[in-house]
Amino acid sequence: MPIIKPCAICGAPVRRKPSHDAPLVACSPICGKRLIRLNYRATLSARLGEDVLDHIRRRYAAGESQKAIGLSLGIQPQQTIKLFADAGVEKRTYSEAVALQWVDNDARREQTSATFAAWQRANPELTRQRSIDANLILQQRQPTSIERRMASALEAAGITAEGQYLVGGKFLCDFAIVGAMIIIECDGTYWHSSVKQQRRDSSKDAYLRACGFRVFRFTDHEINLDIDACIAIITSALQELPT
Repeated sequence: MPIIKPCAICGAPVRRKPSHDAPLVACSPICGKRLIRLNYRATLSARLGEDVLDHIRRRYAAGESQKAIGLSLGIQPQQTIKLFADAGVEKRTYSEAVALQWVDNDARREQTSATFAAWQRANPELTRQRSIDANLILQQRQPTSIERRMASALEAAGITAEGQYLVGGKFLCDFAIVGAMIIIECDGTYWHSSVKQQRRDSSKDAYLRACGFRVFRFTDHEINLDIDACIAIITSALQELPT
């Protein structure tokens, strides 16, 4: 004789064989999935000692992230998303999440800066070498289009220039006419127009001049519009050298 039981989700009658009876039954696949989630929530709630949805709401309101809560509960990301939906939690915007991550971070930032500054004072030579190494790594790259054009124009003019020339173990220069102590730099307007980069360029030029080099800088506009004029300037500088 079949047993009639109400669906645990919607209350609709469900016919079950006595051999297939269960404490909770579902009338359809949709209700079945919901029933599985209810059982899952009940298991988590029993493990936590409180309703898992209340647990999620409380911790999320305290500032914890969805990912952190899911990891602490030991559940998969997809299950975490479903539980958050069941809890009716309104997810934070990206800016709100970032703001929470930086709460009370000023003190930690100051402590880190102080520790690093103390290390730098205790290791001045190592600090200087690390700064030089980092600077050289940033400078090492493939030649740009304006550098390739300048290289071709120099070669066509019969001027021997060494590309990616290292000065003092500190600065890589686009081109150097070593015998004439001339440095040629090809500056892309986009990268060299910022105030920070202009300060770096000025510092680099001062160092190169202190080493005895003459520095010529040409922008991408100058190189692309009239490369011959750029070469004429370099040729004139070479002609001024004592023979």
